[in-house]
Amino acid sequence: MFAALLEVLRDLWLFVWGDKKNSRSDLLLNEVNPQGFEDRGDSLPSNTELIEDKPYFKAATQDVLGGQTAYVGADILQCLTRPVVAFDTVVGVVHYGDLVHVHEVRGLFAHINTDRVSGWVKVDDLVDVKDLIFPTFRPGYLYNYKNQETIKLRNLLKDEMMGGELSLSLQSEELMVYLLRQKGVNINWPNVRPRKAGSWQRILKGVTGVSIGIEPKTGSVMETTGNEISGFMGLVSEVKPDGSIKLITIGREVDGEYREEVFSRKEWIEWRPIFISFT
Repeated sequence: MFAALLEVLRDLWLFVWGDKKNSRSDLLLNEVNPQGFEDRGDSLPSNTELIEDKPYFKAATQDVLGGQTAYVGADILQCLTRPVVAFDTVVGVVHYGDLVHVHEVRGLFAHINTDRVSGWVKVDDLVDVKDLIFPTFRPGYLYNYKNQETIKLRNLLKDEMMGGELSLSLQSEELMVYLLRQKGVNINWPNVRPRKAGSWQRILKGVTGVSIGIEPKTGSVMETTGNEISGFMGLVSEVKPDGSIKLITIGREVDGEYREEVFSRKEWIEWRPIFISFT
């Protein structure tokens, strides 16, 4: 009788509190993290997609103060004549990634200055941490269209190549344009589309500020048009004294995979590449 009573009490306990091995918290953990990885970037193995659906720039907005610089975290941010949303008070706009000087914070608004516009904006759309606005890439990781770093890059490019619209993994052409712009290179593109890898040397031939040759230069774009690796391109981040190059690529072998690799002169010369340099 006593044993039966204990069994009943045990069943009642499990009914009320649940089996620890199958608790809802464990089920939720498995749904969010089905492979069992810890939620830390450095614990993930190579080639694991880094996907987080939570907002990627709101975390640091409350620290924006007067007298500092900040970045715009909204696609388009309207600048107003006074710290209130009222009819016909817009004097200009700033865009995602723009660097602004915060003159004053008053309640929900901040007064900002740029070389183009001055006015009041919503302080929640300003970010004081650069890494929350600009992408950071890690070799060996995949960057699909949901990845935060992919989204940041496309916001900065205003998705001009429509990779986000088409839900594509980050493309090599997008990465090249972004990296060049970060170096202050804004190409005067002819009205020719698409700008697919393998076609840049043809599209940019004769464009002012562009030189095309067969020898690599630091900051140049390497492009190949071979049959087996048609459309392969990368940014030359370093040319070493022995003729080897350090190359930044994405999708060279695996769609969306970011790599930083060193190739000897013997290796890269077999691709018969063209190097496109910018001034």
